[in-house]
Amino acid sequence: MEPMPPLPGTPRPYSGPRSTVCEVQKWVAIPVAEALVTKERYVRSNNNPSGDPAAALCEVFRWVMITVDEALRTGQRGRCVECKEPVRAHRGSVDGMAPHFEHLKRNPKCSRSDVR
Repeated sequence: MEPMPPLPGTPRPYSGPRSTVCEVQKWVAIPVAEALVTKERYVRSNNNPSGDPAAALCEVFRWVMITVDEALRTGQRGRCVECKEPVRAHRGSVDGMAPHFEHLKRNPKCSRSDVR
């Protein structure tokens, strides 16, 4: 016998996955001029075949958003885009739970955290 579905408006102990993106730090290639304007530390790269100084690229270490699929593929941990607390990626499960990020510690102040 199958369990009965909950009545409309009944609070559930867990409302499902809240976040499918997080932030991680990674090296990103940008123009040197942009790094100077944003006053970021950078490392020059040697991928300027034309020799044009305006086209010179550099590498900066930035926080960028990644999807849960990319985090699962690379094994990266990141931080929540809302509260900046550490999160880890979880695979989807056979009972219908979609892949999602979960806070390492519950954060009742974050709307993306699982608060029971």
